[in-house]
Amino acid sequence: MRNLHVALFLLLSACHLPFEMEDYYDGTGQPPQVQGISQTREEGNVGGDIVSIYGRSLGGDTKSVTVIFGSQNAEVVAADGQSVKIRVPQGPIQGGRVEVSVGTMGGQAKVPGGYTYDIGDLVKDQAGYVLLQNGWESCRLGLAYTNSALPEDACDGWASQGQTGITTRATFLEAAFPNMHSMYQGWGGSSDQTGTWKLQSPAQSVNSFDQENAYKDLLRDDVRGLQVVNLAWDDSDAPEEQYWCADLHNLATYTFNGGRDGDEIYGATSIDPSGGIESWLSLMDEADVERCLESDGNRLVDMRTLDFCETHEADNPATRVFQADWLPGEPFFFGVNEEGDWDKMAESHVQVKIPDLRVSEELVLPPPAAFSGTQGFDVQTFDPAIFTLVGPLTCEDTNEDGDFTLDEAAFRIEWPPFEGELTPNEGNVKGSQVRVRVTFSMFDIGWLGGSSMPIRATVTVPDFNNFDEETGRSFVDMPSWLIYQFPTVNLSWGTTQSLGGSSTYTWGDPESNDTAYFIVTVDRITEYTLNVDDLAGDLVVAYVTSDEGIFDWNNPLDSGTTCTDCVDSDGDGWVDGRDPDCARGGEENNATFGDYTCNDGVDNDGDGLVDSEDTDCAYGTDTESPECGDFQDNDEDGW
Repeated sequence: MRNLHVALFLLLSACHLPFEMEDYYDGTGQPPQVQGISQTREEGNVGGDIVSIYGRSLGGDTKSVTVIFGSQNAEVVAADGQSVKIRVPQGPIQGGRVEVSVGTMGGQAKVPGGYTYDIGDLVKDQAGYVLLQNGWESCRLGLAYTNSALPEDACDGWASQGQTGITTRATFLEAAFPNMHSMYQGWGGSSDQTGTWKLQSPAQSVNSFDQENAYKDLLRDDVRGLQVVNLAWDDSDAPEEQYWCADLHNLATYTFNGGRDGDEIYGATSIDPSGGIESWLSLMDEADVERCLESDGNRLVDMRTLDFCETHEADNPATRVFQADWLPGEPFFFGVNEEGDWDKMAESHVQVKIPDLRVSEELVLPPPAAFSGTQGFDVQTFDPAIFTLVGPLTCEDTNEDGDFTLDEAAFRIEWPPFEGELTPNEGNVKGSQVRVRVTFSMFDIGWLGGSSMPIRATVTVPDFNNFDEETGRSFVDMPSWLIYQFPTVNLSWGTTQSLGGSSTYTWGDPESNDTAYFIVTVDRITEYTLNVDDLAGDLVVAYVTSDEGIFDWNNPLDSGTTCTDCVDSDGDGWVDGRDPDCARGGEENNATFGDYTCNDGVDNDGDGLVDSEDTDCAYGTDTESPECGDFQDNDEDGW
């Protein structure tokens, strides 16, 4: 076999291609001369802005010039010799200034001053982090989301971020690596820091593999011992509830492999997941301390403490990457409300303890954020707080001027900001901030599973962004011109078949180009920067609460029906999803004209406004006045 390899190598080395590739740089022509760039910095590190580099001999077309930001190629949009218009690529995770180089056939030149990705002062000297993620109150990321407007089983069976809705990790390095914790925060991880909406196409995911294991030149500090303590237990009147007897047989799998209870032996059984997550969580009942024995497959857990252990110890000892050891099907992050009762939706007071670094800091963590999709989502059926369970709409005339334009807001996400007080910036606490990140992304599904993320839009704003004192809520809008750059996404893909008594799921149709997920994620990120003398830089403690939804998305440009084309096809004043014709299915053809008082051509309430012009009518299926639709003959005219 070795001789075959040698012979094959000699054969290939003796071959010549039938053509010769043209040299990119051959030293002919005038070298480029760069005078400046129209934008020298951005807030964050996402890129996506269109900027111009100007000078002389910069290439006459897009194929004759290359622009590089640091190590990333920029997309060249236009070039005319005197200027080059480019799309700024994503910056490094740690931000900072990068060199910008322009190359042509005649040579290369650098942009004076380069380009700066400004990630802020809070994380610029980071050398370690403790990341705490609480998805417990999210319908899709945890287990316990409850709302009276939802069916009892609406969230049953969802737990995409772990069986307890809590994921945590920590790392300490012997050198500063700014912003390193952001790769793992929120749903799917990201290093985003932006001040305005940014579009990435294709999206550059920074967390496609465990990047910390790629830090060969940044050795991790040998830090032992890490614990987070919930201080709410200090005021507890029920210390017996501080302990949870976790049934280890049912924490990590749906299969029970058998066991012994005294003299009685139980054989292997399978727990039917069709009953939802609650069906196996209910198997973990509280027990007296004396009865919670490891010999019975149980483990006694102190609900007050979140202990961290090193990960991957079996195959890679001494990783120095830590993960919280949290087994019970109960939340950890809860506090005491104004009435003095325990409340998982109240702010948490915790103590972060790292004895090796002489860290013992008490921190205030905001309550889980309650995000609402109040615009652009179909919220007629469910409470608007449950934006994760209903699909996006199109062609929303949000300013209600009768016309849909690309400048209007396609989606609005709202939330009540944290109005309490964070731990003061004094002593070891150098700074803190609370931000909200909203991300819309398309995740392609191929024949064998997820394949790529061709487009992604994201923004990161302060917690008090666009704060409305009347409602007590903040909000962020996604403009229509941004979302309409997303292609159509079809969730109706894959097949299910039964083999051997179990269901097998097949991934996307290889002959279809729209099988994908349209994913909306919202994360509230609280960050503290601590001064630690025994660390190479600062310690960042980050706390994240999130929510997310998975939808279809019908781009009107791809529409084949009158109900998804953003046009009032039948002239009744209602467009697409707001037209009763489409609410019943079918096409916009006035088939339901007159069935509703907001779609009958009559000024039913006598205010001079008819149907879609009347502010009482948000949808064609609404009633134009409170009396129209109450099934009463209010004016005694027989109708």
